[in-house]
Amino acid sequence: MMSIRTLRAVLATAATWSVAWVPFALVPLGMVAASGQGVPLRLAIRVVMTQATLGAIGGALFAAALTFGSQTKRFDELRIVPVGLWGAIGGLLLPLVVQLVMRTDVGLPLVAVAAATASSAVLGATCASVTLWIARRAPEQIYDRDDNRLTSGAA
Repeated sequence: MMSIRTLRAVLATAATWSVAWVPFALVPLGMVAASGQGVPLRLAIRVVMTQATLGAIGGALFAAALTFGSQTKRFDELRIVPVGLWGAIGGLLLPLVVQLVMRTDVGLPLVAVAAATASSAVLGATCASVTLWIARRAPEQIYDRDDNRLTSGAA
């Protein structure tokens, strides 16, 4: 069973990835706007929310996979490349399914599907590696068994 602390970490990772993925939705919208075509506000909001949702789900998948795949390891024992691969998988899964469904429903070209899923994988790997990098630099959390709370610093 997942502990409250683990669940909180999964949710925090999902929220962080959600925010990190939003600027990548703004790039294509900006390109369309720069070409002189108007972008309806409703469409822009939908695109941004979709990207944020994909980021959140990718982050949650990554955090869950990392939690269950590396239960016996501490952050300082994890290596960047395997964590990046977990992130690429987490960032790739849902966008790949969505793109394949859109390919059959809307008729997206295979090149567009490949480009979108590849960019999601790269973004997932980058987010995962940066997440590990940040986590390694955070102060060590020590569980104080006497009063059941986390404290920072050395014991």
